[in-house]
Amino acid sequence: MKQCPSRSGFTLTELVVVVAILVVLAGVLVPAIGSYVDKSKIARAQSDMKEIGNAFTRYDSDTSVWPSNASYSSIATTSHDLTSFTCLFQNTYSKTGWDGPYLNKGARVGTSMQVATSGATNTGLLDPWQRPYVIYYFATGYAASGTPGSIVLLSKGPDGTTNTTTGAALASGETSGDDIAMVVTLKL
Repeated sequence: MKQCPSRSGFTLTELVVVVAILVVLAGVLVPAIGSYVDKSKIARAQSDMKEIGNAFTRYDSDTSVWPSNASYSSIATTSHDLTSFTCLFQNTYSKTGWDGPYLNKGARVGTSMQVATSGATNTGLLDPWQRPYVIYYFATGYAASGTPGSIVLLSKGPDGTTNTTTGAALASGETSGDDIAMVVTLKL
């Protein structure tokens, strides 16, 4: 007598059960992994801002002025993307006491280094969402007589927009929405 070859494989029921288990696992794991990725990006932004803040503090300690994109030594209330700042890589403004470079990350532009570039090709020390950090200078007395000045670094967070109002709250490091901020100094 001839035997029928046995068939091996999955039945339709077994296949449906396996697919259902995989769907449930994916439903549980994807949000958990997404949350972990978001937390790691926030931690990286905080770490980057701490590194930049330390570079600013060392520059000020060595030269007795805060770094800027200009040669002036007194700071007015202003904000801009943290891009150029070639003074952190070379003694651009011939400051006495300069002992840099103060950062080892950045973007090479021509023959010089700068913190980052913006525009069509964002490169350099960027936030985890590939945008330049923003630096806010608040001069002493910016809000009212006796108001201390500050320098604040800000990442616009995942949504890429500044949700924080640029007043006394930001000057002390308070943020809104998904913004991430760090106060470099509270008195200028």
